[in-house]
Amino acid sequence: MKNKTIEAFANASPAAPRKLSFQPERPRIVSISAPPEVDVMAAEIARLKAELAAAQNKGKPSPKVYFKVSEKGCLSVYGMGRWPVTLYRGQWELLLSKAEEIKAFIAAHGDKLAVKVSE
Repeated sequence: MKNKTIEAFANASPAAPRKLSFQPERPRIVSISAPPEVDVMAAEIARLKAELAAAQNKGKPSPKVYFKVSEKGCLSVYGMGRWPVTLYRGQWELLLSKAEEIKAFIAAHGDKLAVKVSE
């Protein structure tokens, strides 16, 4: 039986080559209109940003910041982002003693600093 299959395959004529045809795409007609006023576009962008922000915040409770003491005795602040901010007591005291310097730095470099809303 195997011999018959091999013989049939060997004696089979090659398939006729296909003729490929190429048809170029039709040119698309695009209408060009005058651009809308810049003020109108800016107002529309502002409206859409406000609408998007309202839709994203809809149904989300405002984040609650809370504190915990970790197993190692660190102070962890939760609710400011995905992960807690965890420092030892001495680190928090040093950071809090520099609060005015941090505020001044933020004021001086505010244009370069990113603003992230809590999750």
